[in-house]
Amino acid sequence: SITIATGDTLIVPGTFTHTDGAINGGTIRVDGNATIGAAADASSSVAGATMLSFTAAGDQTITGAAGGDSAGLSVNKPSGTVTLSGTVGFSGNVTWTAGTLAAGTSTLVLRNGGGTGSPGLTIDVPTSLTLNNLEINLSNNRTVTIASGDTLIVPGTFTHTDGYLDGGTIEVRGPMSIAATADGTTANPSAATVLSFVTTNDQTITGAAGGYTAGLSVNKAAGTLTLSGTVG
Repeated sequence: SITIATGDTLIVPGTFTHTDGAINGGTIRVDGNATIGAAADASSSVAGATMLSFTAAGDQTITGAAGGDSAGLSVNKPSGTVTLSGTVGFSGNVTWTAGTLAAGTSTLVLRNGGGTGSPGLTIDVPTSLTLNNLEINLSNNRTVTIASGDTLIVPGTFTHTDGYLDGGTIEVRGPMSIAATADGTTANPSAATVLSFVTTNDQTITGAAGGYTAGLSVNKAAGTLTLSGTVG
């Protein structure tokens, strides 16, 4: 792994490429594009994950490959768009303060590095953020916590593979899949993430025995919600 000293920032005006290995500590300010390879490794811990910071004006692209995970993500752009391309994985906290997201056909995967238990990953967005596909896949009893009042909008597929889900709302506009390893929520029912189904299209929630997700809210003016398999 590579460790950047606490408080230090590497500034990359060109392209930042994370091909292999874990990156811990400090900040990498990406002023150009970023590429995450399939062999890129999750940070050694969530708290110690390097923050990839996007603060430049202008358009930028993060391109990922399935299986690869970089560190944390912070976006605070005065102007311009961040485009996600491919399967983009992060293993640290995600903070989106300002800047437009173009999700296209991408999949955002949140996955953890080493360690067990709290604190897990936190997601903080400006009220709402529209993705495409989203996968939650935190092993070792880790938790994704969405900031109170925040909503992640998922027009594509939402997949809860592993880990706990606390706080906020995920508005599921397409199909949803709950794997046998999904852990539900660590919070009391009032603080569990709400999975919200409000669109008028037909949707399916597919579950596997042993898997549990968080809370469920259905308020569809039209369309059918179909349950398939064992849905927990």
